[in-house]
Amino acid sequence: MTESKKTKEQLFKEIAELRKKNAALEKSVTKLRNAEEAVRTERDKLQSLMDGLASTEIGIDIVGIDYKVLFQNQVLKRRFGDIAGEYCYKKYMGLKKPCDFCPMIKAVKNKKVEMVELTGLDGRNYELISAPLTNPDGHVDKAIEILRDITERKKAEEESRRHRDHLEDLVNERTAELKKINERLQEEVSERKHLEKEYRDSEEKFRRMTSSAAKDAIIMLDNEGNISYWNKAAKKIFGYSRREALRKKCHLLLGPERFYDAYRKGFAEFKKSGKGPLLGKTLELAAVKKDGSEFPIELSVSAVNLRGKWNAIGIVKDITKRKEMEKKLMLQEKLAILGQLAGGVGHELRNPLGAIKNAAYFLNMALKKPEQEVKETLELLKKEVTASESIISSLLGFARPKPPSRHKVNVNEIIDEVLKKNNILGRNKVEARLTKTLPSILADPVQLTQVFGNLVLNAIQAMPEGGELVIETNLDNRKYVVVSFTDTGNGIPEDILGKLFEPLFTTKAKGIGLGLAVSKTLVEGHGGTIEVESKVGKGSTFNVRLPIRPKSK
Repeated sequence: MTESKKTKEQLFKEIAELRKKNAALEKSVTKLRNAEEAVRTERDKLQSLMDGLASTEIGIDIVGIDYKVLFQNQVLKRRFGDIAGEYCYKKYMGLKKPCDFCPMIKAVKNKKVEMVELTGLDGRNYELISAPLTNPDGHVDKAIEILRDITERKKAEEESRRHRDHLEDLVNERTAELKKINERLQEEVSERKHLEKEYRDSEEKFRRMTSSAAKDAIIMLDNEGNISYWNKAAKKIFGYSRREALRKKCHLLLGPERFYDAYRKGFAEFKKSGKGPLLGKTLELAAVKKDGSEFPIELSVSAVNLRGKWNAIGIVKDITKRKEMEKKLMLQEKLAILGQLAGGVGHELRNPLGAIKNAAYFLNMALKKPEQEVKETLELLKKEVTASESIISSLLGFARPKPPSRHKVNVNEIIDEVLKKNNILGRNKVEARLTKTLPSILADPVQLTQVFGNLVLNAIQAMPEGGELVIETNLDNRKYVVVSFTDTGNGIPEDILGKLFEPLFTTKAKGIGLGLAVSKTLVEGHGGTIEVESKVGKGSTFNVRLPIRPKSK
């Protein structure tokens, strides 16, 4: 009886241990299933990212050391068919045995990137780059390959070689045309270098695009328009971290509000068909950063089907600097044209005005006792001719600005001289807050007198009902002298501020809008800057910043 009881206790104990082992086994199975699901998800993302790069026409595959293809992107599938599990040398090269120059074997053996040029089964030339892939255990048993079609480049090189040989024959046959043929040869070489540079730039752009250090943002959206991929460049451009950006609606996070309706309509169609107005194009649009500021971008969008649903991959480039440069170049072209026009008009008008002035002078001398009306007319004529000459001088000064004739000058003394000569202050009060310890600067006193006089005149004209003009001088960082002209006029509307220094732009009834344009040119000729701050109803401040010593060129 005792022996039977002991046998039952042992049986119950064994059953309990089996249950524990079974529970542990079930946990392991669950973890294994979760891990397999995670691997599938990451693999799908990688596949979709690879397929998204299909527009570059660069093929990517993974080949094992047994020469069997383990993975292909869409580019290679289109060109060679889906050959997963097949031998690479058969399906890519049409060979019965492995290639003697196989870069994959070299890459795995040497554990470094190998590159070779070859001709595929389709008769086209390719550049093949092979890099070893290391398993978690540190063992290398496969390689990733990047296949780039260089057929057109090879054709271009062959064509270039034929042209060069032809040119050399012409040199030998026609010595008299040596100079002309040499120039053509240089053009051909230059064009070839340009093509090679474009090729290198394209290659470098691809490397940057696929690198974590890429300058362009790569953003992936799921079928609901939520951000599912966000690289480091996207964080740098937009200001959002990966955690802040993922799973957010792209248009709400990055787009200006005025584009919301168009985005919703376009994305609704994209969800169904994978088509849309942005696909296959490179467009210039506007985007919004984390701080709320709007900036220009260049956007390229491609579509990829992931598990039966359309996803989008966008490549975004910040083109703020490019836009600023384009705007600056357009302004320079405009200024050049206006300068030529101003110079021509100034010369054409100066001679007739001189004749009118001389005629008025001789009339005044000839008439001993002119009638009052005649006398007033001659005075008016003299005054208007003087005003016209001033306008012509401004035109010529704008058309051909002279470099500054630098002398050691005291800015305070120039301001005092300008105020003494200015006789139109009227009901306006002028206060000069001049720093007595201001150092002398190397500058053209005549040009500075013209600049300061123009700013004083503008300030007075901005206060027709009377007001106060404050002129201040200060030292900035011991390198610059800053002169500020602050008036209490009506101020300048914000939409006009950006045009203020443009030539021929004016809001005055009289004047041709060259005063501030010429002043800006003269100040910049000294290596300085002139800027304006204004509030409507409160007045304006013009700040002239001049270097104490000019920068050596």
